[in-house]
Amino acid sequence: MKIGNRYISATTIAIPLYIISFVGFLMEKSTKNFLEIKILNKLIKVKDNLIKLLLLAMISIVLIGMLPSKASVIILTLNYLILISAKMILIQKNNIKTVLKLWGIALILGISFVICILVFAPYQVERIDAIFNPEKYAQDEGWLALNRKMIINSAQAFGEAEDMGNANVLLDEGDNYALVSVLAHYGWVISSAMVIAIILFSCKLILDAVKIKDEYGKLLIIGISTMFILESILNILMNFNLGIEADFSIPFISYGEINMIVNLAILGFLLSIYKRKDIYMYECERENIASDC
Repeated sequence: MKIGNRYISATTIAIPLYIISFVGFLMEKSTKNFLEIKILNKLIKVKDNLIKLLLLAMISIVLIGMLPSKASVIILTLNYLILISAKMILIQKNNIKTVLKLWGIALILGISFVICILVFAPYQVERIDAIFNPEKYAQDEGWLALNRKMIINSAQAFGEAEDMGNANVLLDEGDNYALVSVLAHYGWVISSAMVIAIILFSCKLILDAVKIKDEYGKLLIIGISTMFILESILNILMNFNLGIEADFSIPFISYGEINMIVNLAILGFLLSIYKRKDIYMYECERENIASDC
């Protein structure tokens, strides 16, 4: 997508908006309307709200996947699962077993999906193999991974790596390789400091979510924080050849003017929620009778 003479990834704006809207659906008051579904001669009752929630999740994931952006699909799917889990635990703490069942089902579906991709798109196997054995695919799929490996193996504590490979070209391949480029030019100490800063920032986001008293604000912070944390973790793994090759970026580190502006706007959104951490949306929440609101 182009704004003026600047390009911006549609997912940069879409994912936060999807998360905010998803949290809004999670906060909808539960209805007593049920939809009856007959499966294998067994009648199953499902709440209308749950159907809406699943449809919203599926539609948004499919739309993101059509861009295409497998990185965004992974981040959005995990985000939805974490938000649903958080909501279930906030409603009732003894829902842990149900949450584990939810993640078990998601894991089975995820593994099945990956198997289908590997069966019907065998070239994906080469892409995965190229990450861990880049020498075999040095002329095509493994070129980026091989250059990252050369930099990692020859990086110094300070200063440039002994074998720079195509370190200067890596950034031209996209803003997602900023971390390994820093490693190549400035060494392990600086790049490690960046990783530690990312970890501390992630921990701060988690602690902030715990302090929010209002459920809506808490879920919003959990959702946006999860997005930042997942993007950071997956990008770090990719930069060090420990994860799949995809369009993962590190917030506030990966370059890009528009992306930086969007991330700063989201950070401002988080700070505005945290500023009101002691405020309840409804007075009845203060009396622990939210179910009667």
